[in-house]
Amino acid sequence: SESKVAREALAGDHPDNAHLKLWEAVALGNEASAYSFLGQLQDADEQYALAQQAVQTLLDSDSGNQQWHRFLLSITVDRTELALHPSYLEYSSYGFANELRKAVDGLIELREAEPLDRRATLALIKAYRIRLAFNLKDDQGEATLLAQEAWELVSSQLGQGGVDPVMAAEIYRLVILGDALRLPRDKRFDQVAADVRARARKSSFPMLLDPLVRDLMSSGNAEANAVTARLAAMGYQPLQPWPVLAEK
Repeated sequence: SESKVAREALAGDHPDNAHLKLWEAVALGNEASAYSFLGQLQDADEQYALAQQAVQTLLDSDSGNQQWHRFLLSITVDRTELALHPSYLEYSSYGFANELRKAVDGLIELREAEPLDRRATLALIKAYRIRLAFNLKDDQGEATLLAQEAWELVSSQLGQGGVDPVMAAEIYRLVILGDALRLPRDKRFDQVAADVRARARKSSFPMLLDPLVRDLMSSGNAEANAVTARLAAMGYQPLQPWPVLAEK
């Protein structure tokens, strides 16, 4: 693309410019996300790997830079989400389970050092959601522990003054997964979920519409069919197969 050519030209002209290197990493991550949206998972995986490499190069020059460290952990979490797709292991040998655990540990350390770091918190909520999705079918005990840790994290974040729309969407997705375990949770989570549902019905943003579909299907609401049709018209391909529409 023209933007890619422009980035590479600038990087070639200014090989030691950290801001340009970071711009390149952000662009690669955004491109990977777009590929994932369209179901082009191998391209997404390759772009995430390049983004990780770009940020790691920055960290090699300044290992104490917390912004870059957080960004690398966030990209790692994003890449591991691809493994939720049934075909992921057919083309990638990425050790997603181990990388996800390391990312969680790193994000917890960042939050301990800076509890108000909202970006680290968002990445950690997403990481818990992905880990919970992996464990729900295979290890109910581990899934329960993960959900309890996630509830504590979300509760502490809500206690700090609320959440922004992106974080609210991640909490909503986490709550939908946690419902399968029938665990008690803070009623504030339900309010966040209700707010996101209302926003999702007026949105064209797949990050909102995907969990809405899953929520509607789990409750047997046929509105799910209309929402999946909207997503399909956008070219959206879910990483996890849609659940079967439950009967009311």
